[in-house]
Amino acid sequence: MDRLESDECPQTCNKHFKVSFLRHSQRLMVSYPFAARGMVLNAAMRGLWRIQDTIPISVASDLDFEVSLNSTCYWGESIDTAPDLMVKMWSKSRENPRHVPRTMWLMESASNESDGDVMDKLRAYVHDVPDLLVVAKILFKEATPYHSPGSKGSTVKRLRLSERMTQSEWARYYVNPQEYLRVVVDDYTWFSLSSVEFHVWIRKPGESKIDLDSLSGDGYAFGLYPTVDFDDVDSAFQRSFELMKATILHDLPDVDLHDWLLPTRVIEPEDLVRALERGAWATAYHRYWHWHNRQKKRRRRTSRACASDEASSPLNSVQLPNASGGD
Repeated sequence: MDRLESDECPQTCNKHFKVSFLRHSQRLMVSYPFAARGMVLNAAMRGLWRIQDTIPISVASDLDFEVSLNSTCYWGESIDTAPDLMVKMWSKSRENPRHVPRTMWLMESASNESDGDVMDKLRAYVHDVPDLLVVAKILFKEATPYHSPGSKGSTVKRLRLSERMTQSEWARYYVNPQEYLRVVVDDYTWFSLSSVEFHVWIRKPGESKIDLDSLSGDGYAFGLYPTVDFDDVDSAFQRSFELMKATILHDLPDVDLHDWLLPTRVIEPEDLVRALERGAWATAYHRYWHWHNRQKKRRRRTSRACASDEASSPLNSVQLPNASGGD
């Protein structure tokens, strides 16, 4: 916990940590999502909402979808956590009179965690929910790990000695606003993103569960942003919704889905660029905000300590005259 409370922790200013517990290995994982990560997940969630809005009215009365982001807890045989993104479906069928939800999608993102830790989470999901249609991971890779400027030396001296700035004030020192993946202010790199990897696995028709060991074929897609085309990942999302249609028809064989036309894209590349741009800026400013607050607290503690030392110094003590009046 000392590390999580330190300046080296690349957290947002509100200290929101995510905790996951893997039961089989008895491992507790703690991650600290940053703003860029959350905004990209928001872009994915908006894409899923657009899909939900295309459901024909004739079918919508028999179906209910929930797209949740870091808000719904998941307790399973293998893992307890709050997935970064989860899609559930309720169908009002004779086979489901209590309207028990079915988990369709699970997505995790990672920045400070290792890829192995994220894969362990995904394997736990697939083990607990074998009829999942989609699992995905988004890996954020910083060009250099973030480290606090600290309190010594001349680095960011101007920022350290000034009052904490608002976002608009801080933006005046932004070296190159067009290079949104790298935020440099006062000659210090506050955020530098090298890539965002998207990995998507879908359950192939006829198979009992998702194969996370498959890295090719129709059951897997990979996308690297911002340098590589995102079409493969989007095509995988499209195939997953065809599987969702098949699932709905299995639960509700009397419904007509011919009028359900899916959008050409689930996640628009422009939305992703905007999310990365805003997220990079917000992450950098939050790091500055938290660092500046800690510097201010340290200065206050130092001032109080100096004042206390001066008050107790012999030079500040008062010698009372001799009460006897003698020489």
